[in-house]
Parts: sequence; C-alpha cells; structure tokens
Amino acid sequence: MGKLRVYLDTIYERATNDFFERVTLPVLMSSRYLIVVATPDAAPREQATNDWMRREIEAFEAGPNRGNIILVRAAGAFAGPLPGDLAVRYPNIEIIDMRGYGPFAFLNPAKASRLADETVKIVAPLLGLTSEDMPAIRREEERRQQFRLGLAAGSAIAVIGAVTAVFAFLSRNNALDALSRSVFATERTIQTIRSLQPGEARNNLLASSCDLLDSLADRAPSPPQALALVACRAERADAHDRLKEPDRAAEMLAAATKIAEEGFARTGAADDALAVVEARRATLERAIRTDIQNAGRVASDFATRALEFAKKMKEEHEIPETAARALQKSAVEFLQAKQDDAALDTVNASIEAGSIALSRQERLSMQLEHVVTVALKSQVLFEREEKGAADEVRAKAKAMLDQIDGKKADAEGLARRYSEAADLVAKTGKGYLDR
Repeated sequence: MGKLRVYLDTIYERATNDFFERVTLPVLMSSRYLIVVATPDAAPREQATNDWMRREIEAFEAGPNRGNIILVRAAGAFAGPLPGDLAVRYPNIEIIDMRGYGPFAFLNPAKASRLADETVKIVAPLLGLTSEDMPAIRREEERRQQFRLGLAAGSAIAVIGAVTAVFAFLSRNNALDALSRSVFATERTIQTIRSLQPGEARNNLLASSCDLLDSLADRAPSPPQALALVACRAERADAHDRLKEPDRAAEMLAAATKIAEEGFARTGAADDALAVVEARRATLERAIRTDIQNAGRVASDFATRALEFAKKMKEEHEIPETAARALQKSAVEFLQAKQDDAALDTVNASIEAGSIALSRQERLSMQLEHVVTVALKSQVLFEREEKGAADEVRAKAKAMLDQIDGKKADAEGLARRYSEAADLVAKTGKGYLDR
C-alpha cells in the first residue's frame, strides 16, 4: 500500500490571492479527498471574501474529485455551524466526531474506544478500503483496545506513540507549508532578477536563485511555476553559449519550451501561456544571435503562437506586450542584417501585437513603443525602396506621436524614449539603426 501524500493548510487569512492560485489551488485540484475540520473558529464568516475555508471547499468541489469531503468535528457542539456552505451543500453529510481527542484520551476506555472507531472512518476511504473491510478493521481495533485496557502501561505507551506520530505529522506539514512559501519567494526573486539589466551581477544572482529553486523543487508538494522554470533554463542556455556549448544551450531551450507547453496544455492558465511566449522568445533571441540567416522561420513561429495566445485570452495584456517588444527588437536585428523580408514580417507582427495590447490597456510606455514600431516599419519599407509606402507609414507614426503629451512622458520617466520616438519619426532612412 503506497504512502499517503498530505497537504495541511495552516495559513488562513495570512494567505494572499497569488499564493492561493499558485500553491493551494493546484494541491486542491490534485487531491483525492478534502478533510475539513470543524471548530467554532471555523464557522462561516460574515464576509465571504475573508472565508478561506469556504473558498477552498468551493475550489475542491469544482475539481475532479468533488464530493470526496471528510468532515471532522474537532471542537464545539456536535450540531454546531459547519465551515463554508457544507450544511447547505450536503445537508446529510456524515460528521466524524473526534472531540475529546488528546494525549490522555486513553485514560477513559469508553472515549478511547469511540475515538478509535471514528478514526477508522477517516482512514478507510483514504486507503481505499471498502465496506467489506470495515468489520475486520473494527475487530482488530477492538482487540487492540482490549489489550490496552488490560495493560495500562502498554496503553500509555501506545497513546504516547500515537501522539508522537501526530506531532511528527504536524511538523512535517508545517515544513511543507514553509517549503511552499520558500518556493514561492524564490520564484518571485527570479522574476525580479530577470528584469534587471544584463550583466555579470545579474547572471550570478539568477544562477544562484535557479540553483536554490532546483533544490527546493525536489521536496515541494507541488512543482514550481513554469515561468520561473523557463527563466532558469533560458539563463542556463545563455551560460552554455558563453562556454561555447551550443548543443547544451539548444537542449535547455527545447526543455524550457516543452515545460511551458505541457504546463499550458494542463492548466490553460494565462501565466503558463506567458511561459510559452517567454520560452519561444528566448529561442528566437538565440536564433538571431547564432544564425540570423535562418532565424526568420523561428520569428514566424514565435509570432504565430504569441498572437494566438493574445487573441484567445481577451483579458490579458502582458502576453501581447511581451510579444510586441520581442518582435520589435527582432525586426531591428533583421534590418541590420539586411534580412528585409524577415524584418517586414516581424515588424508587422509586432504592430499587430501592440495594437492588441493597447486595446486592453493604454499605458503610455506601450503607446511610445507602438509609435516606434510603426516608424520602424517605415524604415523597413524605405530600405526595401518602397518610398511611397514608407512616407505613408511615417505620417501615421507622426500622427500617433502628436497625440502623446511630451510633458506627461517626462513626468512618467519616459522623456528619453519620447525623444527617441520623435527622432525616428522625423528622419527618413536613418534614426533607429543609428542610435
């Protein structure tokens, strides 16, 4: 018989929505049973938004094992209020009465016998035992109780052993709770470090954080989020390239893409979709860096997948923003390498992604990037000797720039980018590539 994997939630109101979505919810979705412990403190709250037990019950009931709830009364009146909406959801639910359980329960033979019988009700479904097995289990428990009653010292030792096991169980689950928090904090650290300017200090910090995440992940109750895993493998791919190990670098990015795609296929979540985009972005950047002559296909694959996500997830703005910026950067690289066809395809995809992002959130920084991208398209058309089309697109970029308040850009710390956009719009055949 295999070991039971148990997750004990002890965080209650101290939990954040982010922690619930990333740690608690996946555990609930993968659990076969939910044990709800009813006490007076666990009674339904007046404000449902602060009722974490209700939220966890509702989440479990929305999962694949709905109905597999074991309700335990640990304190208070037997018929007292139940957590969440269990009284309404399951008006005839069986309540397992564990009131009076404690280190000295064995001193009361009747209580010890009752608690042992109730414990069997909890353990049997967890171990997959059938109703046919229950009489034999109870007979064995009764035989043990008789033995305990005949030997008080033996009973004491048995109960002490049980209490020790309970404390070990609680200690283990407290450790798992702390471990989940450590994984969560490390993931956040990795995402923060990724946003720093490239350099040796950033690379060393990211490498150390990724090593820490690996060591924690082996013992954590649920796997780390795909975004963090992708960031780590992208960083290690860069490190292998610096060490002149291109095959290992390619393997790392292939693994990153696989992790992200499998995660999204499993959850359909926006964060996992963003992880796919980030993995493919890293692959695109490497293709441009190592083999730009053949990087056009990689750029096309990236644009197709990113735009697919952007159109499907209509409330999401980070995915199209990420795609627009990555494609804008790639278009510049293609243009510098005289890959005009790839540059035009990529800049068009960047404009499409930027338009989607702005339709969902009109941030000034993204407005400026969109102006730059449209102006960049005019530069691409100019290099292709399509002057009429280039002038028409540049006029469109100028009209877009005229709608942006330069003082507002300065107030938001975007004065430099505003100036760069204005310079690019004003020039023909120069500007962006000469910066």
